[in-house]
This record gives sequence, structure tokens and C-alpha cells, in this order.
Amino acid sequence: MKKRLFIAVENRYVARWVADMLKDFSSGNEVEINLLITKQQKTGSRVLDRFLPPKLRKIFSKVDITGLFPVVSGDNSSPFLGMVSHQLRKLIPDTGNFPSKRLFLEKGNKISAGGYEGAWFFLWHFLALSSPLVIKDEDANCSYHAFFQVGSYSFEKNSGFLRFNIEKLLNQLIFAGSHGLPKAKSSDIQRGKLLKILKYPFWKFFQKYRERFLAPRWRLITMDIEALNEMKRINSKVISPPVGLEWADPMLADSNEGLFLFVEEEVNDKGHISVVRLNRETLSFTEAPQKIIEKPTHLSYPFVFRVGSDWYMIPESSEERKMTIYKSLQFPLVWVPVRNVFENEQWVDTTPFFHDGKWWIFSVKKRVDYASSYQDLFLFYSNDIINGEWHSHPKNPVVSDVRHARPAGAVFSYRGKLFRPAQNCLHKYGGSLMLCEIIRLTDDDYEEQICGEFLFPWYSKLSSFHTIAVCNDRLMGDCYY
Repeated sequence: MKKRLFIAVENRYVARWVADMLKDFSSGNEVEINLLITKQQKTGSRVLDRFLPPKLRKIFSKVDITGLFPVVSGDNSSPFLGMVSHQLRKLIPDTGNFPSKRLFLEKGNKISAGGYEGAWFFLWHFLALSSPLVIKDEDANCSYHAFFQVGSYSFEKNSGFLRFNIEKLLNQLIFAGSHGLPKAKSSDIQRGKLLKILKYPFWKFFQKYRERFLAPRWRLITMDIEALNEMKRINSKVISPPVGLEWADPMLADSNEGLFLFVEEEVNDKGHISVVRLNRETLSFTEAPQKIIEKPTHLSYPFVFRVGSDWYMIPESSEERKMTIYKSLQFPLVWVPVRNVFENEQWVDTTPFFHDGKWWIFSVKKRVDYASSYQDLFLFYSNDIINGEWHSHPKNPVVSDVRHARPAGAVFSYRGKLFRPAQNCLHKYGGSLMLCEIIRLTDDDYEEQICGEFLFPWYSKLSSFHTIAVCNDRLMGDCYY
């Protein structure tokens, strides 16, 4: 028997992306969608809407949604998603039989609008540098934010992010799943959106100029451990790669043979994995890096870890749509694949660590092509990370927030507390590095809180700090310079 779901919209004509989303969700999950229309609009087109550019017409052309789903005015006891304004909520039929699960969009309630109205509303509320979607859970009397990675002003890309988050809410309503969205805070609302939109063309021009004439590259940076206290660079030093190369995602492995740095080495936007021996005191190179793993697809984030006397690595290889575990036959130069995990899925920046007698694994999953690879952090645990079964945490995704979901290096202990580095991808990929303290970590619960942010000042030549490695009283990270 199909599950029933009610959707409240302002009128019968919605943007094409909304109609396609609901149609795909209904057929893919065997859900019966019923409509509650709060207003009646006689026409589905306006004069200006006929002149929508082709790319916008593909997303925002108006569709008569009543041709897809039945309109009802009676019993609405099934789960309920309201995409209407507060003023129109009173027009929703009240039969005295309210659903136990109901969500309303407090901010972004006009997302179903089509035509130029929908395109402008979308630009104003979702592409104006981080203005979030705010969801009110009336049953729990709590509001949540859904942030979008808005470094791209692509309507198609950002409507995909929005679509994915609405689908996540529908899944929560129907199947009682976890969404991982952060609770709403007034301080999260960004101000000055219009000014930021007007500044965008100038910012875009500067980025093009910078890439063309200044040729910035990913480089490494070292600093003292006191940077964790001050949340700023202290006695920092930049390590630049040879011309034509970029270095990012530093990972450290301390062994009997010495201290080694594993790094993504990028040539012409394609990465491979390299390794170099470091001086323990200064973290400076003692030799030239050597290439150790290369594939036709892009490789990055070479997370190395030790199990007993053996060394293993899980590089980021989401383009292959599988997570591969490598074992070192001759550390640190020779590596062979020993296990593929989660095949036919895109996993990003997998970060295992050992805690309280078991292995835990953080990884971001890009669930569908139009979803974000910065948003949903999943947690797994296992007694045997190499040969055992990985159990999914019941609260997955444990974090659904582009500000601190994607991992940015190994989990580490500092002054008696457990910290998880994370990338802040709110304004751009790897825009800054967040330090999250893990408050609670059990088989059935997870909680973390942001306790600091590494952010370069606006006048600095350095930017995009997105990976960190800790070694005794020294830190190593990367930056765009």
C-alpha cells in the first residue's frame, strides 16, 4: 500500500523543477502525493515569462501540477509539507484532523513559484551568499536551516541542491529518517544580500584576473600548535611546489622509518598521490616527493592509518564510484588495493579513527548527481576496519551542513578533548577550516559543536585553508596562494 503525503502550494502553477522533483519522488518511493492549493490562479503564464532565457525556462517554466497529482480539500491527517507563506497557511483546509508530522518552510516558502517570479525569488533567497532555507517542524516546535554551497551562481546547480534538501525533508516525513540539519539560529541569517549580489560580477572578474595573471596554486603551510588556541596562523611558513604542480590534502604518518607526508599532487587539474620524508622538528622536506599511486581518475585526500604493524590508505576516489582500501607492501612506497567498500556510490574524504576500542569512519556521501559533495556527513563503526562489516550509525547523516560536514583531516586529541577538522564550504570550496569538538560518540548517538575557525584575513594573499594535520607541537595544512 502506498504511503500518502500532502503538499501545500500557493497555486496550481509551479516551477518545472518542483513538478519534476515531486514526480520523481512519488514514483521512486511509491508515495501518493495529494495537493492542497491555497490560491487559485487562472492563467499559468505572463507576458514576461515568455521571454525567459532557455536555461531558466528549463528550470522555471510553469507547469500545471494538478495534471500530475490530485487536489483534495478534506482529510489531511497524512504527513504534510507546506510550501506556502504564513499568510496563506490559514487557507489550508482544517478538518480538525491534523497530521502528526508536519513541516513548513518559514524562509523560502515561495520556492514553488515559476516564471520570472520564481527565478527572481530563487536568486534573492538562495544565491545571495548563504541565505538559508528555514524549515519549521511544528510537531517538535523547532526550526532547522538548510544551507547551500553558493560559490557558484548557477541556477541549475543550486536548484539541484535545493531539490535534494526538499527530497530529504520528504523522506523524513514519510520514512522517519534523520536529516542532520542544524537548528536555526538568528545569527546564521546573512545580511546585506543585495550588496553582495551587486558585487558578484566584480568578484568574478577579480577571480578570472587572478587565475590568469597571478596563477595561484595549492600549497602547504606549517605553523605552531598554539594556532589551535588562537585560531590563527602563528609563525606560519608556506611550502611551495615546483612550477606546474600543486600540493594539497597533507596527511602525516609517523613510523619507525621516519615521519612521512602523504599529499595530493596535482598536475593540470588531475591529482595523484605522492609521499616525502619530513624533518621531525621543522616539518621541512628532506627529499623530493615521489609518486606512489596514480589512476586515470582524480585522486586526493590520501588518508593513511595503521592497524597493528601494517599501514593502510583510503584515498578519495569518488570519480570511480567506490571506496578503495590500499595496503602498503613496502612502506611508504608500494601500495596495493585490498578491498572495495560501498561500490557504485560516491564517497568523499573518508576519515577513519580508533576510539573506545573500535574503529569509526567519517565520510561525506554525494547521494545523487544534483546533490552536494559538501553537505552530508555519514558515520560508520566496525570492530575490524579492514575485513569486518561497517555498521551505519542510526543518526546518519550525523551532520548536514556545508559549513562543517566535509572532513578536513584526521580526528585528533588536544588537551583532553577530541576534535574533528572540517571544511567550511559555505561561500566556496574549502573556504576556511572549522574545528569541531566531538561531544558525544556512541553506537546510537553523535553530537559535535563548532569551537573555532581558521580564516585568512581578506587582505591576505593566502586563502582556502581546507586540510590540517597535527604532529606533536607542529601543524601542517594547505592553502591557495
